[in-house]
Amino acid sequence: MGSFNAGSASYGIKTTRREVVHLYNRVVLGSAGAVASQDLPAEAGFVVSQVDSEAGRFRCTLVGGIAAKILFADVKLIGADDTAYTSTKGLDVLCRNNEIATNGSAYIDVQTVRTDTAADADPEDSLTAMFMLVIQLV
Repeated sequence: MGSFNAGSASYGIKTTRREVVHLYNRVVLGSAGAVASQDLPAEAGFVVSQVDSEAGRFRCTLVGGIAAKILFADVKLIGADDTAYTSTKGLDVLCRNNEIATNGSAYIDVQTVRTDTAADADPEDSLTAMFMLVIQLV
């Protein structure tokens, strides 16, 4: 097992999997869940796009022909200071459509859902979404 050295501190990383990589992408959402901006693909390792036919669905697609399996996905929605949000918008998150292809076309969909009914819904306008993928290179 390897270790991670951050300055003078050393943190043990223990995993039975080899070639595991964490990827992050900061995405600013506009009106009706439109992707207004995001980190550069070369920096993030994946792009986030809105799935046109589905309310509140975002596709995270690996870039650069990375041959990998997606092991984990998560997103945290960051709202404005002191804003009360309603239950009719997508504030809870779940994952769908894990295409774990190892041929360089892997993707996973992240779905925002209402907090009262769990129905698919676009997120509140002007949120920031912090996406994280954990992949295993193959």
